[in-house]
Amino acid sequence: QPLSENSRVITPPPVFEDPTTYSFRDEFSQTAGNLSGKTADNGGTWAGSGDADQFVVETTGHTLQRTTTSDATNTGRWADLGSTNYTNVSLQVDMKINSVPTTGLLLMGLTARSQGFMALLSINAGIQTLRIYRPSSFVLVQAVSIPVAKTVAANTYYTLRAEVLANGRYYVWFWQTSTNVPGDPLMKGYHSVYQTGGSQATGTPGL
Repeated sequence: QPLSENSRVITPPPVFEDPTTYSFRDEFSQTAGNLSGKTADNGGTWAGSGDADQFVVETTGHTLQRTTTSDATNTGRWADLGSTNYTNVSLQVDMKINSVPTTGLLLMGLTARSQGFMALLSINAGIQTLRIYRPSSFVLVQAVSIPVAKTVAANTYYTLRAEVLANGRYYVWFWQTSTNVPGDPLMKGYHSVYQTGGSQATGTPGL
C-alpha cells in the first residue's frame, strides 16, 4: 500500500552481537612509546595527525594514554589506523579520565571515515554531552546530554560504541563498561555526507 504524504518509515536500530573476527582491533600490547608507527593487532599501522603531543602506549595496564591539557582550538590529536577504507563499520572503545574537568573543554572518543565521522564525549565547563562532528573545524552534526545515570566519573571505564552505515545512518551507544550493554542507542541520525556517494562515505577508523 502506498504511503501517504504524512507517513513515515520507521527504521529500527541495529542489534549488536559480539564479533568473532575483526577487521581492526588493538589491545595496545606493543612496546612503550608513541603510538604513531606502531602496528595494531588487526588493521595495520597507526598514524597520527593534529596536535604534536602524541598518544602513548604504556605497558603496565596495556592502555593508550594522553596527558596533554592545552591543545589549540579545533586541533586535538587524532590517530588513524591502517590504509583500508571501510563503509559499513562498527567501532568501540573503552576509555576513562583521571579527573572530571570543571573548566575548559575535553573531547575524547572514536572516529570513522577518516575523521569524517567523530563520535566524542564532550565535557565543557562541567556539562557532559555526546557529540557527532564532521571535519572542517568541527562541524557539529548532533549533540545529546549524558543521562544522569551515565554521568562520567573519574577513574571509571566507559564504553563508546558507534555504527555508521552506507545508507547515511549512524547509531551511538554509551555506558559504564562494568554494566550491561544498553539495548537502545543514545544517539541516532542520518546525514547525506555519510551515505554512498557522499563526501564522507568511506574511510579509515581511528581515535
